[in-house]
Amino acid sequence: MVTVRFQRPLRPKARPTAPKGLWGMVYWYSLYLIHQVIFAGMIRKIAERAALLAAAGRA
Repeated sequence: MVTVRFQRPLRPKARPTAPKGLWGMVYWYSLYLIHQVIFAGMIRKIAERAALLAAAGRA
């Protein structure tokens, strides 16, 4: 998780944060599994789309 805070002058300052303890580990590992499913599907779809565009000569 990343927290972004703006200071004067408006410059973003990112500070990585993480939950602590057992519930923090449960939180991170539950999100890890969800992200694996989402991003694996997303990468697969991008590759399929790129192959279709390349085959059509539009890449």
